[in-house]
Amino acid sequence: MTIKYIPVFVKNIEDGVSFFKNKLGCTTMDIMILNNTAYQLMQINGICLALTVDETNSGAKTRVIFNSDDCLKDYHNLKSTGIAFNTPPQYLPIGLAAEFNDDYGNEYVLLEERNYNDL
Repeated sequence: MTIKYIPVFVKNIEDGVSFFKNKLGCTTMDIMILNNTAYQLMQINGICLALTVDETNSGAKTRVIFNSDDCLKDYHNLKSTGIAFNTPPQYLPIGLAAEFNDDYGNEYVLLEERNYNDL
């Protein structure tokens, strides 16, 4: 088995699509209906996100970790689109990482994994 879609909860599909297209560079795919719930499918570097409205107002949030070949470059590119980061890139035991949120409270991590034992 493999993961096909990662659900991301938004308050408004159109605003969510705008955020993912204009700030993260995602492309819009099809709309999928599953169990009477509509999902707007978005894609970025082979990852498929399924934007959906949290109809139950459960406060559901998603945490997505993006792999980055160059965290500093991606950090500066995303900042130039208006992304406000919670943290600047920081060295962690797993590598270099920076965190940000979307307008709906979903959390995202840019991660450039590094093996510090190979240095």
